[in-house]
Amino acid sequence: MFKIGLYARVSTTDQARVQEGSLISQEHRLRELIKSKNLVQRNWGEVSKVYVEEKSAKDTNRAEFQKMLSDVKAGAVNLIMVTELSRLSRNMKDFCNLWDFLQNHNTQFLSLRESFDSTTAAGRMMIFSCINFAQFEREQTGERLQENFRSRALRGFRNGGQPPLGYDRDSKHKGLLAINKTEAEIAKDIFDIFLKTGSLFEALKAINNKGYKSKEFKAQSGRKIGGNHFVLSTLHNLLTNFTYAAKVEVNKKNKNHPSEKELAENKRYKIVQAKWKPIIPIFLQDSFIVGIVMKRCLAWSLMAEIRNFITMGINPKRELMISKLKETARLKT
Repeated sequence: MFKIGLYARVSTTDQARVQEGSLISQEHRLRELIKSKNLVQRNWGEVSKVYVEEKSAKDTNRAEFQKMLSDVKAGAVNLIMVTELSRLSRNMKDFCNLWDFLQNHNTQFLSLRESFDSTTAAGRMMIFSCINFAQFEREQTGERLQENFRSRALRGFRNGGQPPLGYDRDSKHKGLLAINKTEAEIAKDIFDIFLKTGSLFEALKAINNKGYKSKEFKAQSGRKIGGNHFVLSTLHNLLTNFTYAAKVEVNKKNKNHPSEKELAENKRYKIVQAKWKPIIPIFLQDSFIVGIVMKRCLAWSLMAEIRNFITMGINPKRELMISKLKETARLKT
């Protein structure tokens, strides 16, 4: 008799509430199959464990999935049942690792939709083929999303994330920002203080003495995030944020790519005009928003570079630091 573990999964909580294809529906369909199997073959199997997951199958970092593996290892389960393969895994490498694990522990699995039987060579071949197609579908979906994000960015829209101090989400136009007048005055004052002092350390002291704090917002869970005193890193991020000059960075992950010219056109780092209004007009003189702020941040960047060299066990010689700093900061005057 098989000791069966039923694995039901959806990617989000919203999907879990949908009746058709929901977690409840998946479990019901699997139990019906077990009933029919037991009618044909007496004592074919019984349900030992039920694993319910509300998370993407992009990797194996899933609590119930890991619990299922532990039960297989302990011998509490020797047959895994799912309504379709994509519930279990969408990644070929992860599935191959899972397959080896199941085989090493004399455990089979059954997929209702595909009607796969892991005890036959033909069944195993079909399983691997379908996993490949599932991964292909996932990668295509990811590429489509990335291209959509890039297209929106090129048109001057934001692709999510919390707005910086001085801005709120535009309630009428998704992807745009509206100036928060009260916060905008604080942001302007922070820039003025920095430009007058010419030092992140001195500016930080003055800003915190005035009681200025980072932007505060609430997470979906209701937990408060932000609203804290500034530290060097948060101040540096604010002063070098392109949003204040109504600019959008496209392909930001490739900003410091060592071989930018070798990248395809749609992968190259760009800066484009945003659809919202700027808060800091001084940056309109330079489309790359570097100028004074990036130059004045030189001391802060240099210190960060020194720490990096020391961490890597490299003697931070002056020539090497300056060379590395210029490459990293990419100052454009």
